[in-house]
Amino acid sequence: MASERFDIVITSKGTERTARSINRIGKEAQASRKALGQMRAALVIFSAARALSGLVEIADTLVNLRNRLQAVLGSMQAARSAQVRLIEISRITRSSIDGTADVFARLALGAGDVGVSIEKLFEITETLNKGIILSGATAQESKNAMIQLAQGFASGALRGDELRSILE
Repeated sequence: MASERFDIVITSKGTERTARSINRIGKEAQASRKALGQMRAALVIFSAARALSGLVEIADTLVNLRNRLQAVLGSMQAARSAQVRLIEISRITRSSIDGTADVFARLALGAGDVGVSIEKLFEITETLNKGIILSGATAQESKNAMIQLAQGFASGALRGDELRSILE
């Protein structure tokens, strides 16, 4: 039986080289961790800014909605009540609040002349929203159709682009 002998010689030069390599790897890992931490912080700031921007946009929409309703309905209390109701209608029918409010406001402008109650206007607005949803229109198409319908109500007739948009 043959036996072999292996001798491993460790020199201080090899040990120093290995230690330097390990230290370099450690420093690179620390730098990578620091860079990842900075990227994470930047992403958090970016996400927060986007969320804040969205909240500001929603707040602007609600203020504009309340102002339009107050102009149409005449009082702040009626506008607040109508805003809550229109938001609920939009939620139930999964329609845009802008389109829903625009149709309601335009209907309300003409409703005073024919004696239609505010409650009936809410019902008509909800029914119109449901009809558009049942048509299978996308959210943008739905919003556009509601705006066109509202313009038609305001003018007293559906013609041209308004009629075509609603029929589509």
